[in-house]
Amino acid sequence: MTGFREPFQVFCDQEYEGGGWIVIQNRYDGSVHFYRDWSEYERGFGDLEEEMWLGLGKIHELTYSRRYELHVVLEDWEGIRAVARYSDFLVAGPAEKYMLRSLGSFSGNAGDSLREQLGMKFTTFNADNDIHAVNCAVEYYGAWWYTMCHHSNLNGRYMQGFNRSGMDWRHFRPDAYSLRKSRMMIRVAHHASSPTTQISSNPPQTCSLSTNRHSGIQLIHPQPGFREPFEVFCDQEYEGGGWVVIQNRYEGSVHFYRGWNDYERGFGSLNGEFWLGLSKIHELTYSRRYELHVLLEDWEGIRAVARYDNFLVAGPEEKYMLRSLGTFSGNAGDSLSELSSRNEVQHF
Repeated sequence: MTGFREPFQVFCDQEYEGGGWIVIQNRYDGSVHFYRDWSEYERGFGDLEEEMWLGLGKIHELTYSRRYELHVVLEDWEGIRAVARYSDFLVAGPAEKYMLRSLGSFSGNAGDSLREQLGMKFTTFNADNDIHAVNCAVEYYGAWWYTMCHHSNLNGRYMQGFNRSGMDWRHFRPDAYSLRKSRMMIRVAHHASSPTTQISSNPPQTCSLSTNRHSGIQLIHPQPGFREPFEVFCDQEYEGGGWVVIQNRYEGSVHFYRGWNDYERGFGSLNGEFWLGLSKIHELTYSRRYELHVLLEDWEGIRAVARYDNFLVAGPEEKYMLRSLGTFSGNAGDSLSELSSRNEVQHF
């Protein structure tokens, strides 16, 4: 997330399934103990080239920067290997105790032993966030997204034999079988490239006219011959792509209680939380007809959308009036039309 956090080191696996994988957990010989407290699981521990846990803070930052897939590669004490794949792995931030927000669809021969943990907050022996009467991390000598308590426990005790406090993945080996190896890796979904700025001598007028089909920062020129080109974040994955993101909020890293100049000019980072700017929104919506989608998510992870088929924002002389919305559809309810349907003028 360029412009927000400091850079950090990861171990990149460039050999497994085409490369591009970030290792977030690795266990194979028991040299590093995993029965640790909240601050260590948040920060990360171990050696990136050996046994390690990357850290909940970094895992959250990665998975919220763009869509990641997760592969869990397992091996038992007989040398039999298996993999569990998830298409959309997402871990929430510290305010939600690093909840396992999304997994997407499952594939693989290890069986799906993580689905039960979906929607659960992370628990350690000194931070009980599970829904059991007892602390599952203490009960099973680990740290995980426990429920009551688990179908998987990959940060449990390293041992050979049958014990529910061991490295357990219930659908791969019988309940209480402790595994020999575990490796959790994430990669940008569909192996898409990282967000970058596309530089062109003739930038497109909008994201939907771009030849670059990867999501990321791009230069566009809504009104050639009149205004200067400017950068936007193009979302090429949501509903067929071609979307210009005009506002993005998801973890509170950018404050939005700002003055007129900031809202007119725009603020934040296009790769993170931001407001594009009223002047740019006006220029876009006056250059051609635009639809608006407002995507929302509550603290329980329930998502909804409000769609408007003719979004138009007036210029500075009209204080960026919400000129038009068109017709509404979606399951979020229409909480915006009232602003454009009153008899009095609604300026920003």
